[in-house]
Amino acid sequence: MSGAGQLGQLGGQQFGQQKDILGLQNQFGGQQQAQQQALMNAEAQNFASQQRYPYQQLEFMSNILRGTPMGTVQSLYTPPPSTAQTVASLGLGAAGISKLAGMAEGGMAYANGGGIGALALNNLV
Repeated sequence: MSGAGQLGQLGGQQFGQQKDILGLQNQFGGQQQAQQQALMNAEAQNFASQQRYPYQQLEFMSNILRGTPMGTVQSLYTPPPSTAQTVASLGLGAAGISKLAGMAEGGMAYANGGGIGALALNNLV
C-alpha cells in the first residue's frame, strides 16, 4: 500500500510540474503574440504611409507654389463654396460680361482706380 501512496504522490508532483510548464508556455506565447501583433501594426502603419506619400508630395509642391509655410498641414481637398460666395462670383461674372458687351459696341471699359488692367483694356480698343 505504501508503494501505491508514493506512486500517487509522484503523479501529483508530475501533474503540478506539467501545470507550471503549461502556465509558462502560455505566458511566453502571450508575449510572442504581442510582439508579432506590434510588428504587424508597424507594417500596416508603413503601408498606410506609403499610400499617403504621393499625396504628401503633391501637398508639399502645392505649398511651395502657394508660398504656404511648410510647417502647416492643410487638407488636400477644400470644402465647396458657400451660397454667398457662389452668388457673389455670379454677380461679378455678370458685371464683367456687361463691360465686355459695352466694349463690343465701341465703348471703353475702365477699371476702378485705373492701373495696368485699365491700361491694357484701353489699348485694346
